[in-house]
Amino acid sequence: MADEVKAAQEANPGADTIFGKILRKEIPCNFIYEDDQCVAFHDVSPQAPVHYLVIPKKPIQQLSKASDEDEQLLGHLLLAGKKVADQLGLNNGYRVVINDGKLGAQSVYHLHLHFLSNRQMGWPPGTVHKTSLINSTAHDSTMIKFLITLGIGVYSGIYIAQNYDVPKVDDPSKVYEKFMAFIDEQKKTAEDLKKKVDK
Repeated sequence: MADEVKAAQEANPGADTIFGKILRKEIPCNFIYEDDQCVAFHDVSPQAPVHYLVIPKKPIQQLSKASDEDEQLLGHLLLAGKKVADQLGLNNGYRVVINDGKLGAQSVYHLHLHFLSNRQMGWPPGTVHKTSLINSTAHDSTMIKFLITLGIGVYSGIYIAQNYDVPKVDDPSKVYEKFMAFIDEQKKTAEDLKKKVDK
């Protein structure tokens, strides 16, 4: 199981959270934004070149536990995230994610919004867009997971992507080039074998 999914399965709703400790200043954190209702800071385990979290100061466990009285706050969190995006110059867009509950892979039971940017996102979430592969950096293991999937098949690739961490590499484009050369070589071998069989 991937670390985040495993953490979500083991998380204890209602327990004290790391975000509560950050808000109480028991754990140091460099806020990139703060107002009377929320704070924002960079994710310690980024899933994109830019990945920050916006969390409310009010301890709402998860989105599905929010009430009508939280309506203004929920909108405020989105606008605070947009202010941070503007501050960081994320002019080409970003993705906003809220994980809710075990099936939503929520690993910290204090509502938080993920803002991810500076790479092309795929749709639906979890898929890989080809420009992510072309523009891959050491911050993003998406391409490596994609290459594994190509090499061993979709079912096995999905299993590996969900259950194992893929290490970062300094220059993923070199891995991609080697892999594509390997694929081309395999195609040529398959074509040669087909020609021999057809004779």
